[in-house]
Amino acid sequence: MKKRLNIFALLILMALSIHTGYTLFYSWGEISTAYKEGYEKAGKLPRQPNLSDLSRHDICIRKKLGSTAIIDSIYNIKTNSYIPTDIQKIQISIPDNQSVGYQVSIAVMVLLLVPAVIAVIVLFLRLIGAIQSALLFTKTNVLRLRWIGGCLLLIAVIYTIGNYMELAFVRSVVEISGYEITSEGMIEFPALINALIAFLAAEVFAIGLRLKEEQEFTI
Repeated sequence: MKKRLNIFALLILMALSIHTGYTLFYSWGEISTAYKEGYEKAGKLPRQPNLSDLSRHDICIRKKLGSTAIIDSIYNIKTNSYIPTDIQKIQISIPDNQSVGYQVSIAVMVLLLVPAVIAVIVLFLRLIGAIQSALLFTKTNVLRLRWIGGCLLLIAVIYTIGNYMELAFVRSVVEISGYEITSEGMIEFPALINALIAFLAAEVFAIGLRLKEEQEFTI
């Protein structure tokens, strides 16, 4: 049983680490770009924009009702012909001219995100260690699960706010003929669901603790 528990714990930590690394990679890109822009704007001579001045954004789009949308195509090697495609999600590169408030907000959210992720990992490891020591239904484990749920909820909120800010920025500078930029994927449902699962597990542990205490009192 402990072997399976260790395997599941390792898989969860790997998934969390990969997801966190992916997020920090792109968040760090925005922070470093903001720093570089501030440093270069302090110079006297203006620069011509290049690829390093562009920021990448993944956006979801859909056709506007009653309008003519752009129809694209891709080359199919097997049939040696082009086939039409329906554009739903694209990645665009646009001038990285976000406001100072936007850049500061992103930096603050990253500073909040890192401690929350570290707290989840530490609490999770301590929870696994307690379970392996046969300390299952305890007040400490209930509190750990509730803290894990709270941290995961904070992560979901941070992601959602960041996605909303990115969506608002892209909408303010980009308009695609025949399409509208949608808010699909703005809410971080995976992190939200994980938070709810952690809260549910905490309540299960709390019920188990209550039954254990009642049984001990009866005996």
